[in-house]
Amino acid sequence: MNVTLNNIANLQSDSTYYLSDSGQIKKAGLIHRLKCFFNIGHSKQRVVNLINEIQKTLLESAGLFRNQSLNQQLSELNMTKAVKGELLKNIANQFKTTNSKQINEKTATTIANAYINKYVVDIQAKSNSSSRNTESLRSLLEKTVSRFVKNPPLMPDKHGNNVVDEDALKTKLQEHLYKESKFLFEISGSSALEKTKLTNSYISYLKDNAYDIQGNRIVDTITDLKTQYEADKAVLIKSIGPLYTPEKFDAGINYLLEQAKSNDDLHDILFASGIKLLADGSSKPRSLESLKKKIDGIKANLAEIKKLAHQNKTVSDFGFNALKGMEGKSLPDGFFTKLYKAAMDQNLDDLFKLNANSSELEIHKGLTGYRQMTAKIMSDSGANEILADEEEKIPCKQFISDVLVSRLTPEQKNNVKQALTSLNSVRLNAVYNEILDVGDAGLVGMPNSYKSLFTSIPVQCQRSSDALLQKICRQMGLDDPKKLPDYVGFDQFSKEESAIYNDMKLTVVNEIKERIDSYVDNKFKGDEFTDLRKTLKDKMFANSSKVEGSLLPRNMFVSVIQSDVKTMLNYSLLCDFKKSKANELKDTTFAQDNMRDFKVNLPGGKTLTTQDPEKARDEIAQFVTKNPQSKFADLDNKTKDKVLVLMSMLSQVSILSMNKAQWMALTPNRNNELIPSTGSKNELKEDFEMGLGYDDYGNITVSSSYKRNFSMVYVEGVHNDYQKCSPQSNISSKFEIAISDQTFEKISNMNLEVYPTDDIENVSANRGEYKNINNPNDVLAQKLGPDFSIDLRVKYASLNCEIKH
Repeated sequence: MNVTLNNIANLQSDSTYYLSDSGQIKKAGLIHRLKCFFNIGHSKQRVVNLINEIQKTLLESAGLFRNQSLNQQLSELNMTKAVKGELLKNIANQFKTTNSKQINEKTATTIANAYINKYVVDIQAKSNSSSRNTESLRSLLEKTVSRFVKNPPLMPDKHGNNVVDEDALKTKLQEHLYKESKFLFEISGSSALEKTKLTNSYISYLKDNAYDIQGNRIVDTITDLKTQYEADKAVLIKSIGPLYTPEKFDAGINYLLEQAKSNDDLHDILFASGIKLLADGSSKPRSLESLKKKIDGIKANLAEIKKLAHQNKTVSDFGFNALKGMEGKSLPDGFFTKLYKAAMDQNLDDLFKLNANSSELEIHKGLTGYRQMTAKIMSDSGANEILADEEEKIPCKQFISDVLVSRLTPEQKNNVKQALTSLNSVRLNAVYNEILDVGDAGLVGMPNSYKSLFTSIPVQCQRSSDALLQKICRQMGLDDPKKLPDYVGFDQFSKEESAIYNDMKLTVVNEIKERIDSYVDNKFKGDEFTDLRKTLKDKMFANSSKVEGSLLPRNMFVSVIQSDVKTMLNYSLLCDFKKSKANELKDTTFAQDNMRDFKVNLPGGKTLTTQDPEKARDEIAQFVTKNPQSKFADLDNKTKDKVLVLMSMLSQVSILSMNKAQWMALTPNRNNELIPSTGSKNELKEDFEMGLGYDDYGNITVSSSYKRNFSMVYVEGVHNDYQKCSPQSNISSKFEIAISDQTFEKISNMNLEVYPTDDIENVSANRGEYKNINNPNDVLAQKLGPDFSIDLRVKYASLNCEIKH
């Protein structure tokens, strides 16, 4: 017999039981008892399986996914042999007595949901309303029947327990829902309400204004209700809240209402966005021009989704839901098509294979593949760059997941659902929790930088399981599932579970490589970079084990270039600092760049004065001292040196030194320019920009931004010469360097009279015995030695190169 409440109640007290491999409760005979005694085969595991299946059944009956008392009682049972029926019946009876209210409410909810689903379909058909309002209608009807669900009519069962009187409840529900549906029919299309439609926004208005908190209707006739236009405006004003004034918001509201009239889908999307459309990020009213641009973007996305629906009808719902969730944002033209095609091209074999009997390893592989597919599509499509915030990415991820799940047949969806709610899935969840509980201590031999990624995988798999199961249930028209219960009787990893652990280790390595591949391919575009892309990918992976902080591609990139950048910047900074101390201001590199309108950004949206080096120097002094009255001439020597160091950093020479170092770091022997390029004067454009700031630790930061266009590129091989390319070809870079107070102090105390030495000059200039040597920056660092080495931390670096033809 299956594990049900009735079957548990009918167990024989003196008999002992276990769960068969087919999920049936079986009496334990002599053979099973002997197998348990000698620990043969899976005999003990079958006892553990029965206990977990009973826990799952009891929890589901009460609409729970966890109950500490039940878990504790079951955990205390002897699981080394078949369990006595009396013990299981006692635990079940105690649970049913303690949770009788929840069990009755769950029963009532199940009955009510069946009636609600039927009436939702009926209301939609008779009111000619869109299926888009399904969730809103269901929510409204749930509110109106909530009092029947929370306090259903009861009757005693054969054991004397109060249970739901199902016939009486069904009668009440039928009468009530018939009356409320008639009220909704009357509203829909009524001339008295100017042919109001049952849109999501109007249903929201009804829920708040036509019913009290207990779900009782407080409106007798439809003439007491607002028209569609009035209700829609009220809903928008409510979304704005206390910020609303007619002067500030009515123009935007009226424009949005006018646009919403043109299309029911657009109407629902705009109203789901509400305040996000009408106000900007600082809660100020959005201008009509900005609002129009936002809505035009949504319209374009909606038109693209409707076009996709010609290929796959269900995509219309998926795209609609994504746009509702994006809260006023839109994606570039063709982006939904790109996401859809990528999702349709994925290999779903690991999901297709899942069923009620799938092993833990098979379920794990299915979840891992599903999770990685979504992540890969987000990365390869560029969605991660367009949508920087994690919250903003959710609708796109949901769209991808919807398309992936839609590729399963109804039978496959049911099979996957059974796999994800099976006992093996509950056990797998326990494996994930065990790995999380052990934490870093269980990751012997794994690089520290890998550990946080490894421990994130169980969490992501658990979330993927929940999300995938929810998607399947919704596409099958079922209620959202409960979370999996805690596993009872977990002892140690089986061989298969050890394989899961090892698979997760391999997943870490593969994910790192995939992150690197996507990052490098997006940063270096053009056939000329084929060899460089491979070299950089190899270098980034080799450095991945040394990364401090998050294992993001940009951090791996920094780890590749930081040694060269620090060394070359160290050299050029000290050279310029020495020059600045020895010369008048007008003769410094800083002054020359300042007279060329070199832009330097300061905190608070300010910029450094140009065409006036002395005033600009005073502004740096004010930044350093955090005193708006400071003058360079009035500073003590140490603080003056600090200002001079920053002046030495704020120059085109510094940017070019960092660029050169970065480019060299990416070549195999770290001794060549990344890719020689040139062009005519009007095509060879360079833009320089820098900035000053402070990091979270109080260190001064110097940032730089550089872009260079070119129209000729050097090609090795047959030509060994410059070849023409598009003037839109470009190299751009960004840096952020942190300088601590200790570093400023060391520079100030240096004796630079003997700097730079001849060796330092020769290495830097690529001449004499150091001409064309490999890894020249390593030699330069050695020649600088402890006396002239300074700690300049590369917090951020990026390089983009694109050759167009």
